[in-house]
Amino acid sequence: MMELKVGSRADVAAQLRQALPLVAVLGLVLAGWFGFNAWRLWNDGQRRDAVTDVRDAAVRTAQDALASAHKRFATQLQAPAVRNALARGDLADAGVSLTRGWAGADSASVLPADLDAAYAALGQPRAAVGYGRLAVMEAALAAGKPTAGAIREQNRLWMGLAAPVTSAAGPAVAFVRLPFAPFAAGIEDAAGDASTYVALRQGGVSLLEQGDPALAGSAEALARPVPGSDLRVAAAVPDVAGGPRFKHRRVRPVTHPAY
Repeated sequence: MMELKVGSRADVAAQLRQALPLVAVLGLVLAGWFGFNAWRLWNDGQRRDAVTDVRDAAVRTAQDALASAHKRFATQLQAPAVRNALARGDLADAGVSLTRGWAGADSASVLPADLDAAYAALGQPRAAVGYGRLAVMEAALAAGKPTAGAIREQNRLWMGLAAPVTSAAGPAVAFVRLPFAPFAAGIEDAAGDASTYVALRQGGVSLLEQGDPALAGSAEALARPVPGSDLRVAAAVPDVAGGPRFKHRRVRPVTHPAY
């Protein structure tokens, strides 16, 4: 019996020695699997941090540009030429004077607050006022203070500014449009991960987007508003981790109806 027992122990030891390479391989496989998943978690965290940094920078850029535009708009409204024109009830001259000396600003107008003539002209060829700027002017009148909003005219994005004013002819609203680039620079100049997504949005419209458009539908989860406006910057990262693919992406303007 003792010999059988010893023999059995010897056989078990031999079998264990034979199994050791397989155990070692299994250990390496498990270590690799755990290591790969740890890398995936780390990589996801890095991508999330990177895209939120881009988002926050874009929000700050747009906010600073809006603050600068509003400050200049207020200065222009207080210019003697504009104030004198309003005092005379000459809304046309007030509109012309509104952009004087303001580089980049154009298409200014001062209209009666009822906006009846502007609405009547909508849809007509060469109408001076479109839906987008009317929306910005209506928002300023409703709020009783200067308001900004993105508009599309001449197949381009612009930033529209409007403010209620008083003239000898009665309540009115002043409007001016500015190039959109300073407000979108945070997204246009960002170098991001091609597998992530950021977009500048207003209402239900993406004005500009960068990255993987397949993530557009989930980007509101990481969206942050641009203070003092209806703009926001949305962002998203993929659910499934992948290798990093950092490079500069060309920003895509999103095609949509006029607003």
